[in-house]
Amino acid sequence: MSDMPDPLNGEDRELAARWLANQRLCRPEAGRERELPVEIPDGFDHDADGAVLNLMVEDLDVQRAWRLVRLMLQLAQDEYEISQVAIGALETLLHNNGDALVGDVEEAIQADKRFRKALRGIYLNGKVRELAQREGLHRSDPLN
Repeated sequence: MSDMPDPLNGEDRELAARWLANQRLCRPEAGRERELPVEIPDGFDHDADGAVLNLMVEDLDVQRAWRLVRLMLQLAQDEYEISQVAIGALETLLHNNGDALVGDVEEAIQADKRFRKALRGIYLNGKVRELAQREGLHRSDPLN
């Protein structure tokens, strides 16, 4: 059985596409990447944003949240979108449920270049942090 998301799961595919559309709407202009947005743009889908955040924070369906993150990484169109999935969903999921997902994370590190790239861009804790350190993928935390 593959750990990769089922591309035929219409509900999750739609949610991933809506969430990524939000990231595109909020994408900063070239040269202004470090500036925070002043306002939320028209067309921003608050429902999609909230639904993804709830999945990442709650532990009601950790595997669904995991599959959704993996699907969003597959659908990401470029480096910017991969980084947004990393800091907007993956980091939150792993902070809240990383120890439960360490086996899945280990498999993804071995099989998925986009996942490795995303993992390099976030702060980690617990067993996932130890795994990322062993794999040379850990981003040091400036607060520790």
